[in-house]
Amino acid sequence: IFARCSDRLVQLWLRQDGIQLPNPLPTQAQEQAWRLRLPLLLAIWALLAALGLQIWCLVKGWYLVSLSCPKDCENLHRWLLGYCIALSMVPFCFAIAGPLVVWWAADGSLVRSSLPDSCHESVPRLFDFVDEVATCSLGTCLLMALVLLLLWLLKRRTQTL
Repeated sequence: IFARCSDRLVQLWLRQDGIQLPNPLPTQAQEQAWRLRLPLLLAIWALLAALGLQIWCLVKGWYLVSLSCPKDCENLHRWLLGYCIALSMVPFCFAIAGPLVVWWAADGSLVRSSLPDSCHESVPRLFDFVDEVATCSLGTCLLMALVLLLLWLLKRRTQTL
């Protein structure tokens, strides 16, 4: 079942790329299409993993926004609110929200460094979330680079079919 599903996925990818395949496929074309399975499945996995990291940050971020915050840590709470709003906008306006999320994630360390040490003691989850956002954002960037590399590889390989 897995092989059949992945073969259909490769055929769908090829048709979307504008390559019309005869039905049934010649043996040599079947072998070449079969070799496209792994890079395509890896690209899908990496894309889903990147999406999962961002959804995790979004859900946890909105949860942390809902918690109370001491007055002297208000700047970090405002940073988190802005980050969550920007991340929530990504599916609707990637061209603007994508770079805004990257900037906002990097800005979190600056905001946190300007806070008193009492913030780390009073709201440790919010304080540590800045590092989690940076780690997840770096992971997402690496996974998206992998997706682009695999899609480029697939595009090159489809030109030889």
